[in-house]
Amino acid sequence: MFATGVAVLALLVLSGLACGTAFELRRMRRDVAAKETTTALLKRLARSPQGD
Repeated sequence: MFATGVAVLALLVLSGLACGTAFELRRMRRDVAAKETTTALLKRLARSPQGD
């Protein structure tokens, strides 16, 4: 019975880590996309003769 409790606890911890990792990856992807968008916007502004 004790081994089952330990196994269930380990499974919960591992699933929690997996959820946290997925959340971090999603956040990192969103940050990278935002940086790429900002870079593209700055390049477009730099090419614009009026700077608008």
